[in-house]
Amino acid sequence: MRAFPILLLMLAVSTAQAGVSTYPSSYHPSGSDYYENLRKAKVAWLRANLAAVNAELAPDRTGLASLSGHAARAAKTTIDRLTVETSQIEAELKVMSGGRDARQEALLKRNVQSWIGAARRGGNGAQAIRLMRDLEGTGL
Repeated sequence: MRAFPILLLMLAVSTAQAGVSTYPSSYHPSGSDYYENLRKAKVAWLRANLAAVNAELAPDRTGLASLSGHAARAAKTTIDRLTVETSQIEAELKVMSGGRDARQEALLKRNVQSWIGAARRGGNGAQAIRLMRDLEGTGL
């Protein structure tokens, strides 16, 4: 029965990480300001990922109190990693919510390039092409 909380914790972690490695399939550009369209998509994507990680952290922190031994150490390691991930997402969100500068442009370009790769790997060539064209339109 002790394995059940660990299994739930592992499932929660994989669910939280799944959102981070995907592309925003709901992204649809509007107008000709491609940079702003992509920035808004990234901010929404970051907020969704932050919410997913935070939703997993709360019950995991509560469940940690009932674990002991190796299970507690494994859970603590996972919680620490998710806490670091939360901090990284919050830092990116802060940069992306500010004014356009070189740091924001570099983060956005790197993220959109990873979205393009995720769309290609996922078999969504149309989304990958749309993202490539929009990235080119930003001048990055």
